[in-house]
Parts: sequence; C-alpha cells; structure tokens
Amino acid sequence: MKSITWLLFIYLFSLVNGILIDDAFTNREYINYLYGGKLTDLNVLNHDLLIGINEYNQLLGIDIINNNKIQWKIKLDTLINEESKLVTSNDRIYIYGKDKEIIEIDSHGQLNFINLSSVAKVVEPGHDGIFVIDSNSQLYYIDSESEFHNLNQVANRLRVDGSYIIIDDSKLIKLSESGSVSWSISISLPSIKQFKSNIIITENDQIFKLHNKKLTRIENDSYKNIHIIDSNYLYSVLDDSIKLINLEKKAKEIKTIKSGSIIELLQTPIHSFLIVSDSKLKRIYDLTDLLESKSPHSIKQISIKDNNMPFNFIGIKNDELGLISINNELRGEFVSLFNGLIIDKITPHNQYYSKNGQYLIIDHPESEEIKHEVEHLLNLDDRLVFSNWVKRVIRHLSELGRFATSINNIKSIFKSSDESNHGFNKLIILFNEKFIAINSKDGSIEWETDVINDEFIKFKSVGDEIYSFFKNTIVIINSRDGKIATRPNKNYNNVINVDGSLVFENEEHFVSPSLMNRKSFFRKVNEFEITGHVILPNTTNSIPTYNLKFKGPIVSISNILSNFKTASIGIPQFDKSVLYKYLNPNLISLITFDEVMKLYVIDGISGSIIHEIEHTETIDPNSVNLIMDDNWIIYSFFTKQPRLEQRINVLDLFNSTIPDIKSQSFIYPERINKLSSTNSLYGITTKSVIAYTESGSLIEIPKYLINSKRPSTINAQELSNDYRLIPYEPIIKKDGFKVINHKYQLDGNTGEILLSPTKYESTSIVCFFNKQVQFCSLIQPSSSFDLLGKRFNKIKLMITVVLLFVVYIVTKPFVFKKKLNAIWI
Repeated sequence: MKSITWLLFIYLFSLVNGILIDDAFTNREYINYLYGGKLTDLNVLNHDLLIGINEYNQLLGIDIINNNKIQWKIKLDTLINEESKLVTSNDRIYIYGKDKEIIEIDSHGQLNFINLSSVAKVVEPGHDGIFVIDSNSQLYYIDSESEFHNLNQVANRLRVDGSYIIIDDSKLIKLSESGSVSWSISISLPSIKQFKSNIIITENDQIFKLHNKKLTRIENDSYKNIHIIDSNYLYSVLDDSIKLINLEKKAKEIKTIKSGSIIELLQTPIHSFLIVSDSKLKRIYDLTDLLESKSPHSIKQISIKDNNMPFNFIGIKNDELGLISINNELRGEFVSLFNGLIIDKITPHNQYYSKNGQYLIIDHPESEEIKHEVEHLLNLDDRLVFSNWVKRVIRHLSELGRFATSINNIKSIFKSSDESNHGFNKLIILFNEKFIAINSKDGSIEWETDVINDEFIKFKSVGDEIYSFFKNTIVIINSRDGKIATRPNKNYNNVINVDGSLVFENEEHFVSPSLMNRKSFFRKVNEFEITGHVILPNTTNSIPTYNLKFKGPIVSISNILSNFKTASIGIPQFDKSVLYKYLNPNLISLITFDEVMKLYVIDGISGSIIHEIEHTETIDPNSVNLIMDDNWIIYSFFTKQPRLEQRINVLDLFNSTIPDIKSQSFIYPERINKLSSTNSLYGITTKSVIAYTESGSLIEIPKYLINSKRPSTINAQELSNDYRLIPYEPIIKKDGFKVINHKYQLDGNTGEILLSPTKYESTSIVCFFNKQVQFCSLIQPSSSFDLLGKRFNKIKLMITVVLLFVVYIVTKPFVFKKKLNAIWI
C-alpha cells in the first residue's frame, strides 16, 4: 500500500513539467548580420571598433574585441558617388566629395552632416577637428563643435601634423587654440614624403626638423627609405635589415634588426610598436621605453606565429593593450603586447549564405538514444516477454537515476530536457561550396560537409536525409551528422516522396526505381507550359497526360504542401449553416505575365482550368508573389498604372457543384517583396500570412483580414456569430505589434521566408535568410494557448501538489477509522 502511495506522489510530482516559452526558445529570436562579403578599407576606431565597406557598398562598424558582431551598418548608396572619398581619424569617419557637405560618422554610427558653401576637395583630420579645402581652393578649419574658421589661405594640397599644416609644400602655418593662424613661414623643399612630429622627410630622404619657427636640416648621407617614429627617432628599411636612427646633429644608427616582408609602425598617444612580419613569424618591437629613456637596451621584443593575418591594429580589452591580427574573413587573434600570449581568439559569427538563394528548414534530428528507444517500443511484439521486461526495467531505472540527480539542482527539475526540444530547434540547410546546417536557436553550426566541386542544382528533404542534385552526382546527406554518400546523376534534378517510395525527375519525365502499386500523378513546369504526368501501377516511367501552353512566361507557381493539415473542413455561418471549404490537394495556381498578368487555377490531375483572372493594370513583374494554403490563394503585386499601389488579392474556394470562388482585393501601405503562410502541427491554429516588406520588416498579417467574405456592412447578429468577420476596408493597415523582427532591421531586397511548426500547436518557427542577414523567431497566430507564460510559477504548483499529498497522508487514518467504525456499527 505504501509503495502505491509513493508511486502516486511521484506521478503527481512529474506532472509539474509544463514547458515555459523561454525554456523552449531561449531568446525568442536570433539574428546574425552577415558582413556581406570581403571588407575593404579596414580601419579601427577607438582601438575596439573595426570599420570596413562590404560588397553591397555598406559601411560596417564591428565590435572586433568582444563579440565580432556588427554594431551598426550604414548604406552608402545615397551618400557617396564615384567622386566621394573617405578618411578616418582616431574616432571619426569623414565622407566628402559628392555634395556641399561633409558626412561625419562617430564610433556609434551616428551621422552628422556638415554643410559647406561648395564641394569639399580635400579633408584632413587634425587639431581635434578637420582641415578642408573646398572647390574654390579655400582652406577652412572645422573644430570638434562643427564651428567654421576661415584661414584665408589658398590651397590645393595639405600635410597635417597636429596644429601644423604645410600648404602645397611651400608654406607652413601654425594654428592657435582658437582656430586662427598663429604664424606662417615660407618653405622651399624638394617633394615631401612625410610630415610628422615636427619632422619632414623628403622623397630623396633629406631630413628637416621644425624648431622655433625654423626648419633645420639634419645631416643624412647613409640612410634610405626613412620613416618617422617621433621627433627624435626614425627607422630606415633596407633589403635585409631595419636601422633605428637617432636624430641629433646628424642621423645616427643606434640599433639594427632583421627585416621582413611586411613592416608596420603602430602607435597610440603613449605607446609605439614596430611590427616586422615574414612568412612564419611576427616580431613585435616595443619602442615605448626607448622614446622615453633614449636607451637602445630598453627595446623589448616578443615573437608570435604569423598565421597569414595581414591586417594588424592596436586594441584594448579589459584595460590590456593588445595586437589585433586578422585576415580577410576577420578571423584572427588578440595578442598581448606585453608578453605575446594570446588573450582571445577572434572568430566571426557564421558568414554562410546560399549563393543561389536556396534554403531548407528541417526538424532537428532526434538523438540516437531517443531513436533507439522509439524503435524498441515499436518492436515490443517481436521480442520475448522476459527480454521486454528486462528492457523496461533498465529504461525505468535510468529515468529514475536522471530524476534523482536532477534533485541536486532544483532549477533543473523545472526545465525541459535537451533531448526533447519540443520541435523548437530547427536546422537551416544551405549550400555554399559545401553544405552547412545552422541551428535556428542560436545560429551555431551543427555540421558542415567537405567542399563539393560540382554545379549545384537543388536539394530536398526526404525523411532524415537530404537529396542534393548536382550536374554529375547526387549527394545524399544524413541530416543528423552531415555524413554524405554520393552516386552518379543520370540527369535527375528532383526527387519526390510517394508513400515512402522515391520518384526521380529529369528533363523529360519521372522515374521510379521500383514498380509503383498505384497511380501517381506529377506535373512538370517549363517557362511557357505545364505538363501533367502519371506513373501507372506496375510501371516505373511516367507518361504525359495533358499539356497547357501559355502566351506569357510563368513568373510564379504554387500548390498546397504535401504535409498540409486542417482541423476544419467548413466555416460556421451566423445563420447556423456551414460553408464547406473546397479542399483539393491537387490544385495548382500559377501566374503568367505577357502584356497583362493572368492567374490560373488548375486541377493538377486533369489539367482543366478551374478559374482564370486577368489584370489589365501596368504591373511590375518583379513584384509578383503567390502562395496557396487550405482553401485559399493569395497573390500580391505592385501596380505602376493607373496609380502606384501595393495590392494583395485573395481567392477563397468553397464547395458546390463546381468550385465556388470568391475574390477580393486589398491595398497594403508598403511594397511587399516576399510572401509565405504559417502552418501548425494539427492545423488548428489560425492562419497568418507572413510578408517581407521593402523597409526590411517581417510582418504577420492574420488571414481573417485578407478575407473575400468581408461584407461592405455587417449587422450585430453577423458580428457576434461569424468568427472574426469584420466589414471590408480596402486598406490593410500596417500593425506595429505584428512586426516579427520588431527592434531588428532586416536587410536585402529579397530573401527566403522559412516556416516550420513545433510540437506545440500554437507555435511555429519563422526564419528569414538571405546574403546579408539570418533571423529566426517564434510566431503564435492564435497566441500561446498551450505554453506557459513567464509569470507561471512552477514552484507554487509543486508546493500545492506536495501539500495535497501531505493532507492525503494525514487524513488517510481518519478515513480508514471512519470506514471501520461504519462496518462495526
């Protein structure tokens, strides 16, 4: 009896295992901004923010020190032209040359437009501001407060060293603290190569030092290819060595070091480092103490491996000075400049995207342990009674062991097991020279294959395998671990799962490797025609059944998904009648575009045209989108004439002697680039349409808004009885609460909307992938009716169960005694 009581308690305790939405999907959304190809014009602001321009002409600010994520992104298309130029200071970016303005960008990505009277020709940072030469050759100084100071100088070229400016290599001026010219002198020098720290180096390696408003020539007869370190030290780069030079009355060598293929001088206001790289080693010379003590013995040297990382910058992380070394893919390391130890590895978030725009979303495969358990339960009848009993005992003991260990951590009792992710974990599969599987939860790479050197055509998921078609091979990928198997491709380009049998498609027909046991229908789509095919019983090759040719090319085609589910075959009306849906899984809808746009609804078995609509408006053919689900068809397009409008049209199909088709048109306030529709596990949840708009928003539009049955007027009885039936309004307003990506901006003119249901009917996963961004989130068209909210307190529920159990134990003797007394009486 006691054992039964404890088993009852354990059973009640185990019921406290509802899943919280935050446990199911940790952050509710995941976003990864891609760099957009290789970056150019790399530089670092404030020793921690890497800036660069990508292949889409966007300026990126990347936190190279902490997480390698994009902090901000600025589209340069409207800001620059071919004449524009970009310069940087320690903490600012300046863009000029297009219009009568200079665009100043700080390290936070904030833009400041500095208006000029004419187009800027030269901009040079210096003296806590910038020096500007306009198209009239007038020289201005603009301070940090954006105040203008006319220096009353005619100039065509500048060399800036703090508050000193050399104009056209013929005049040197000194700027005062107030921004005016303090003094000026005329100079006559050969062509100047470098001006820094009051030192001037000419192209023929003459050295001049500025002191007391005069230029003094320093004797140099021995050293070539000279570069400035500071006002007292230079270095000369020779073929086999680097000479460190001290400046007194003449240039004097103080130390010789071995040369390399790349030599860089990296400096902060306090520190100076000379980086010498060759094919295997990177030698770092700390010159900071030399500049202070004047002793060559104070130079410190550390050596690190050169892992083919050509870009070097000085950075600061956790108050420690380090060397940022990265390659073209922004992979690298952060190395301490004091001991040469690697402080951190620099690894960007995955930068994979599909080059041909094909993406696939699949369920995360179950672990091998769960798979074996399911197989065991399915094969119970095939085993002996004793062996089945042993298996059950072992499984129950292992579950009891996991429960016992979880008691040590009270929080783990209330969290769902990783082995049972409830379908919230999806894999996004794409091909970019190799196949990559990306986890929708956090963007991590689950697996990737080796590079495949073949022309990729398309891929498709079949069970736990992914069939990928290349020009010469068919690659079969295990979605669990990414292992691949290949076989020759006999001109196939697609595979279809028919009742567990695979049917392959080529350019001419469909082929089954084995005899079919029933009729199977298919369709083949070309640019101007659609052809029906059938594989008859006990045959392997398909034969054509119909052929429909169109005047214009087919720009979009859609059909109901093979795994489509619906929980309702009809719509209840206010008068208690039922309007039954026309649910034909063989329907095909397509749009052609010639002089006019036409929509066709076709029976995929017979090839008969059920419905046809013609649009005479002037339409942008690149704006057409078409989706089909349940008993409805929705398509969108952008009209140019008679007016600029984004339209959404809907066709709802209902049962009668012939299909009863109702249609309606709506206007959306923003251009739509892509459409898709939600799906759920059992088809109970209300449908929604997902639209990707021109502004980079992923919008959820409830299907009941895009409803052909919406009447012009509605009475109270209809409003109270017909589910969410509202009066017709031609404009569907953009609802800010329905923006799925809310605070995140999605980039790119187009992309792929990926949707997949979870094991909870209320919730689906929605992802948007393209060449510039990866985004995944949850969508709940009917709200969260089967998931626990944040405020649900599992601990209180557990305490309630425990208290009920205690009350049961305490009252049990009294109940037993009462029953006993009743028997005696």
